[in-house]
Amino acid sequence: MQALIFISLSLIIILFVIYLGVSAVQKGLKSKKDIGEVKEDLLEDDTLIRNNISEELTRLNDLFQSGAITEEEFKKAKEKILDK
Repeated sequence: MQALIFISLSLIIILFVIYLGVSAVQKGLKSKKDIGEVKEDLLEDDTLIRNNISEELTRLNDLFQSGAITEEEFKKAKEKILDK
């Protein structure tokens, strides 16, 4: 009886750990995709950046706050936006 309880609890814990791992990978892939889209937007549409500096900085800050980009990437992108 104790063995059955142990196996059941172990299975539940293993499934939960797998769920957490899959969730983390999915969030990472989504963040990577978002970063790529932001980088493409910054490179391709200079006019939009010039007209919407405030909006771009807000979006960039949101990416930084969510952990999608590092502080170094944030600073470089911010400088690029402000220099235009």
